[in-house]
Amino acid sequence: MNQKSRKLTVLAISGLPLWNMGEKKGMPSLYEGVKAFIRHGHNVHFITCSPSLQGSEVEVDHSKEYIKEGIRIYQFSIPLLSALKRLKNRTFSPHPLIQLFQYAIHLFSEYTIWILFTIGAVFKAKRVSSKYHPDVIYAYNEFAALAGYIVAKMYKVPNITRLFGTFLYYVLSSVGFWLRYAVAISGYVIPSAYLIVANDGTKGNKVAEALGINKKRLRFWRNGVDLSIYDPDLDVETVKRKLGISKNVKIILSLCRLERWKGVHKLIEIIPQIVSKEKNVLFIIVGDGSQKPDLERMVKKLKISKWVHFRGSANREQVKEFLNIADIFVTLQDLSNLSNVFLEAFTCGKCIVTINDGSTEELLKNGHSGVLVNPNNIKKELPEVLLDLIKNESKRKQMGENARRIALKKLQSWEERGDMEVRLIENLISSKYKNMRNK
Repeated sequence: MNQKSRKLTVLAISGLPLWNMGEKKGMPSLYEGVKAFIRHGHNVHFITCSPSLQGSEVEVDHSKEYIKEGIRIYQFSIPLLSALKRLKNRTFSPHPLIQLFQYAIHLFSEYTIWILFTIGAVFKAKRVSSKYHPDVIYAYNEFAALAGYIVAKMYKVPNITRLFGTFLYYVLSSVGFWLRYAVAISGYVIPSAYLIVANDGTKGNKVAEALGINKKRLRFWRNGVDLSIYDPDLDVETVKRKLGISKNVKIILSLCRLERWKGVHKLIEIIPQIVSKEKNVLFIIVGDGSQKPDLERMVKKLKISKWVHFRGSANREQVKEFLNIADIFVTLQDLSNLSNVFLEAFTCGKCIVTINDGSTEELLKNGHSGVLVNPNNIKKELPEVLLDLIKNESKRKQMGENARRIALKKLQSWEERGDMEVRLIENLISSKYKNMRNK
């Protein structure tokens, strides 16, 4: 049998669950990457911790393995993980001395979680590998990179690190960079056969360059998109009726994890300016996260509950419905707005309003396939833009049509994106065995 067609055993170690917000909820990039190997006939053994480092706090029985969609999943527990996560995210006082103490607590918590995760992942990987010898070790996100490297060395197989974006570009010149951001940096600098970084607008390639990463091992690839998420035949009136929404209401959609840096509060702040002039509008906020209670209080304080619906986290079918009934999609994130859901909204031919931060410039042209607002003047520009788009249906539709044309031309399906990664690894393993035979 040709080595390239040989069925591979992929041992994946992940700091994230397959879906970080619950079943079929959250970012699809991890799930789609793993499923690509299953689709090509390879075996995947997926190791993570429960509760997860991010997302749901719901614990699962980690004493048993289980199989889901062909993926063998193994979970291990981290002592005091929930307490450490709360400590890491806790704020105390704005006083400078207290903040210094708070910062030390945050670092201690993050490093402790990293060390405990690495130990747990390595022990679980040893147990799994004693039964299923791996051909390649995959580390998904920076927390898993060290464990992936250690396990790869133990079994003398290649290791891959896969990163889903970064904040490091914006702190490269900060004081104490290597100490303060050691975990995030480790994802780049820990040796691996390939470092696959998402081209999501957070400038991961620039970070790799600044950290001296060998370009031969770097793959800077944009995520794929579910092309079937676009549904031109959807009965919008029926979906609106099911959701309790009047058929004539214009829907402005925000869809993301509800964390401060995702910027949903920036949208809520300007809603009073919109509804004082246009009542026939509804802001739907889909997602969950630590900032949700604050956002709900904010809505009540501004007395705009009538025009704002929080829908919680949504599965893939629900996301599809929300995107296809929306009139305008808004994303105002701090680091980058080239998210998975941006690509999906773009594919659905939505009129998109976002920040002019450079992250979407390859796809979104201001006034042609969407609208960009000045990040330093959001409170003034955003209400003006939204009011204009609410009243101008032809402009919305034209921008949406332009967006969809660009999406079909420039974006890859998840299958195409996954195929690229699988071929990369198949060729890597094929070369390894070829070199072994030649020795």
